[in-house]
Amino acid sequence: MNYKIEVVPNEPILMVDLYKHYSFTVDDPVATGECWKILDESDEPMFMIMDVTDLAISLDDLVQAANRDTHGEQPIYHHPKLQELLVVTRSKMIQIAVRGITSVAFGNVNAKAFGTVDEALAYARSQLAAQ
Repeated sequence: MNYKIEVVPNEPILMVDLYKHYSFTVDDPVATGECWKILDESDEPMFMIMDVTDLAISLDDLVQAANRDTHGEQPIYHHPKLQELLVVTRSKMIQIAVRGITSVAFGNVNAKAFGTVDEALAYARSQLAAQ
């Protein structure tokens, strides 16, 4: 499998790891469906930490994924129980894309980019503690 999805035990945090050979045509519809189901079944809003550190992605794939995940049949980034999308990456292109999906054109997705999973987890936990 080219991805892993899991919920952090006892925390409303959904961890999504996209691996190097993740396919936006083959894997993305299945992974999005799995995430949608987890969010649907959650009793509370969740943070989604998406680790794309090892992902190999073209600009074209990135634009298509952003459009599909904000305007497609299951616009996962607009799921009512998605509190915030936290993307882990070292790629400047993906960091710019994360800023881009927060714009009106993509529906003002509540998203931030982080350099490490630990930073994203610390942010999510600080936000949960402040609630």
